[in-house]
Amino acid sequence: MYRLLIFLSLLLLAGCGGGETSNNSSLRTSYFIDAPVKGLNYECGDIKGVTDEKGAFSCSQTPITFKIGSLEIGKLDTFTSDNNVFPQDLIKVPREDINNEKVVALAQFLQSLDDDGDVATHINITDEIHSKLTQKRDFSTISASESSQIIILVGKNPISTVDAQKHLISNLEKYANYVKEDNINNENINTNPTDIIPSSDILKSVSTLDNDNDEIVDIEDTDDDNDNILDNNDVKPFDSTISVVQTYSTQISAREQTFIRKDTPDINYNNKLYLQLRSILGNFTKLGLIYFDIPTSINTQTIDKITSSTLSFNSNSEEDMISIYASNSLTPDASNATWNNTAQYLPFSQDGTQAPTLEKSYGKIDTTVGENHVTLTQQLQTGKSVFILDEEGNTQGELLKNSSNIPKLDIQYSVKSDSKVTVTKVADSFSSEFGDELHYKISLTSAPSSNVFLPIALTDSSSADIIGDKLLIFTPENWNQEQTITVRGKSDNLIVGNRINELVFNPLHSLDTHFNGLNPDNVEFTNYALRFNTIYSALTPATSGTAYRYTIEASNFDNTKIEYSLKNKPIGMSINENTGVITWQPDISQVGSYTFEVIAQTTQSNSISKKLSIEVLTGNANPSGIYVVPNYYKNGNGTAQNPYNSIQTALSYAQAGDTIYVRGGRYFTQTLIDGVNGASNNPITITTLQGERVKIGFKDTAFDIANNSSHLTFDGLELDGYAKNDHWEVLQKYWWNSDYFTDPSDNGVNGGNQGFDVDGNHIVIKNNIIHDTNQKAVNIYEGRYVTVQGNVVYNIGHASLGGGHGIMRKWERNFGDNDPDDTNLYRFDIYGNLVFGVEQRIYSRVFDKPYSNLTIDEGKPISVDETQDNFMKARIAQNLVIYGGIDQIKLKRNPNLEVYNNSVYPDLTRIDPIPDGITDVNQYIPNLKFYNNAVVSNGVAIDIDGSFTDNDGNEIIDTLRKYDNYIIGSVAGNMTHGITRVSNGTIFKDPANFDFSIVGALPQSIGVTQEHLEHLKALVREYGIEVKPSGWLHEHLKNTEYIVNNIPTDRFTNPQIGDSTIDIGHKAIFYDIAPNWIAQFGYDREKSLSEANDNKSAGAYGGTSVYQLVVPQVWLDVHQNEYTTIAQARRGKAGAGKLKSY
Repeated sequence: MYRLLIFLSLLLLAGCGGGETSNNSSLRTSYFIDAPVKGLNYECGDIKGVTDEKGAFSCSQTPITFKIGSLEIGKLDTFTSDNNVFPQDLIKVPREDINNEKVVALAQFLQSLDDDGDVATHINITDEIHSKLTQKRDFSTISASESSQIIILVGKNPISTVDAQKHLISNLEKYANYVKEDNINNENINTNPTDIIPSSDILKSVSTLDNDNDEIVDIEDTDDDNDNILDNNDVKPFDSTISVVQTYSTQISAREQTFIRKDTPDINYNNKLYLQLRSILGNFTKLGLIYFDIPTSINTQTIDKITSSTLSFNSNSEEDMISIYASNSLTPDASNATWNNTAQYLPFSQDGTQAPTLEKSYGKIDTTVGENHVTLTQQLQTGKSVFILDEEGNTQGELLKNSSNIPKLDIQYSVKSDSKVTVTKVADSFSSEFGDELHYKISLTSAPSSNVFLPIALTDSSSADIIGDKLLIFTPENWNQEQTITVRGKSDNLIVGNRINELVFNPLHSLDTHFNGLNPDNVEFTNYALRFNTIYSALTPATSGTAYRYTIEASNFDNTKIEYSLKNKPIGMSINENTGVITWQPDISQVGSYTFEVIAQTTQSNSISKKLSIEVLTGNANPSGIYVVPNYYKNGNGTAQNPYNSIQTALSYAQAGDTIYVRGGRYFTQTLIDGVNGASNNPITITTLQGERVKIGFKDTAFDIANNSSHLTFDGLELDGYAKNDHWEVLQKYWWNSDYFTDPSDNGVNGGNQGFDVDGNHIVIKNNIIHDTNQKAVNIYEGRYVTVQGNVVYNIGHASLGGGHGIMRKWERNFGDNDPDDTNLYRFDIYGNLVFGVEQRIYSRVFDKPYSNLTIDEGKPISVDETQDNFMKARIAQNLVIYGGIDQIKLKRNPNLEVYNNSVYPDLTRIDPIPDGITDVNQYIPNLKFYNNAVVSNGVAIDIDGSFTDNDGNEIIDTLRKYDNYIIGSVAGNMTHGITRVSNGTIFKDPANFDFSIVGALPQSIGVTQEHLEHLKALVREYGIEVKPSGWLHEHLKNTEYIVNNIPTDRFTNPQIGDSTIDIGHKAIFYDIAPNWIAQFGYDREKSLSEANDNKSAGAYGGTSVYQLVVPQVWLDVHQNEYTTIAQARRGKAGAGKLKSY
């Protein structure tokens, strides 16, 4: 037992022990009477003082406030005519009203606090009493019973109210000529105060009880029955024969069972004598459902907790593992169960819209022929329960049911005992590190025959404090009056995140044996590091057909990032995880009331949630179109009231000119678009409602657009690949992973690969947010007339093991001059995008190529591969390309390419490699137009000499194709025309604060125009995107050492160092390739040689049996002397040049 704290904490009070003087000649002296009261603190204006032995106090103005410690006992608003102040004057009732409860209570309070108990001639309030009343309270708000409790807690005994009233009347007679003693109303006065508050004798007798006679009184004993179980953990702390909760057992038979099938969702299988199972992950999902009724009471005893449970059933064969799940809300019963009306009750993902994933397992078992038993790992609840059985291996299994082996449930349970104490948490109160207060209301469940003392404490005082009394006293009269416990949170200064704490109720102490020794259950609570700022349970109403916004704001004491989410939300509602903005545009079919939950969290252990409600008022219907809620539990007909449950389904019904509205929310889905065609000037559009936001997560490709699809527009979507990988873990697990050699698509790296993979024609991708993919945001290969406009692309390629780029026109793609482009259209148009944070952190490794470059040669924000076609045009313009790892915009041969008004600002902190600006890989780009670009780089800002240099190395001056480019950095070759170097100052106003406007001293026609900048800024604000350099630092020495030291020596032999033919200017380790490479790992040497012959020069790789590992200089500085150096690498021709990027 925790030592009881009877007294309140000490507090030094200003003003105790004497009054302040004043030279004001208008001071007026009055007297506080209930007998003269000495020792009251008083305040009037600037004057503070203490009443003397006559009760005298001097003030020049009113109001005058009287206090004992921090307890305000009353306030005098005007001076009295006779200069005497009685309790009635503070209560503001006539002095004749001697029956007023507040008057009597104040008189009893003052008289009970007297220092020696003799109040006949005066009342003396000592400094000790002042020091014990530290809580700021107003006596007018305190009940009579609480007043008596305070008297006890400061070490005094409350006198009877009759005696207090008689004493008050005698002083009224003496000081105010009052003679009406017969006005006492004895019916309203309790003449036996010991029935309400214990006398000192009763308090003494309780505090000296010693149940186990160990000479430690119970009130201080931590083990009151000497059974080596601490009182707080002892179910019967005064009975050594009982220390743990007794449990009971029973067996329950299944009420009924059935199974449901996704492939035949409307058929009822309740008449079957067995359950048929097949994995939910397969095409023919079959889930078994077993129904139990778990009673709330057995043999008149109410079940408190089910402590353990075992499910038993029979199987007709050995099957793969069976997973068991449970639900208390699954309806209807077996007789009506079908997939459609059951699937909605299966455990869904957090936002309630993803396909059933059955995340919370209650147990697993490999079934055998005959009886099977599985101990359930989750605690069951009483009431109707349904067990859901899923066969994981996707081979059909059967669990039998007949008259002799109906499934059974064996449970062990404890029963409820009457704790005699009711604890109720006050709604919306909580404890936090910000000092928020959690409140509990405490009362007894029945009247005691004697006073009951309940000591309280906290398990952890470092994160919260109990404010006020730590001992609750219940009397035969006030037993059902709720008393409040207040817990105030505080910073623990040690642990990041929420802290679990516990309000400890120690055993009750009472002369009533029915209460004495009862041990109420402790109450666990959380001291939150998070708190919601001003937030209401009922949000402002929404109106159908109208965009709705509401901002949820939370504060985090630990200053880490907060992410927001919703649970059980209505269709279409979503919350931005970064900004906390709730967006919605309810349809007219959604008019009504909704309740949902908002969650703010930093980590899984640091979160806070709140239930909210919202009313939707009648307005307009949402616009006509095809509606989709991906992964919704049922598939409808595409209306707003009954949406499709996949984008692919919606596209299969869409016609030219249709708009597909994806309702707001977060979804995990990917869509193959095959044979879907709009028409010229009449595309099929996939978008959101104006007032809603959609976020789509994916594993491979969010939208894979086949070459037989055309005239499609994707507008206003957010695509999140969730590619959050640890660089070092990926390097160790997958760089030399032989499994990856045989199936490069299954690399085990977390997250999606590509947002859009475009092989279709006339495709528009605009105003989207695409981020955190392993490979690319937008990948264009066979696609023709593809527009990528006004998008925000970020955090791409970080964990790619191949070529990760932001927006890419991938690989050489030739349509042939016999199939020229429409001269009015761009083959690809990359226009007005923000691309940042694109960088490859893993060295590129494509094992059907006979080399790997460990100097980081991939990860370009915008990269376009070549074509041999001549009759085409393309555009890269108005793009803000910032904070990339290497070349920001990489150009290759695309005739009639227009590159203009791009603003480029790489991560200037990078040193290996140093990021370049806009480069053309020394390729000639026919009729390249290059103007109004603004580029900053610590390396080469512009490298386009391949397109503006003649065969003799002289610069080609063409004022119509190259002009007004401004740079900070160097220029490749001898180019000077059309490129102005800014040697002093800067180009952009304030990059650190995302202001890439052009400084006033430079032409305002260069760089991204203000119109496009504002569009991109608006998207960044709307989605709460933080635009800044990543701060990533390549650990080239550590990484290269790992790769070189772990190279499979049975496949790569005879390492020697020479000049790289892959990356001119770097060194490489050349290895011989073992003959078993093809047999074991499918290394396509013929393809590699053919590729080398087609693109560069024969023998560039040293034939078909040489592997080249390009290494960074920092590794060479340490390890070069460990290898044989060859002056001429094993290759056919030196200086073959760079290969195309992947």
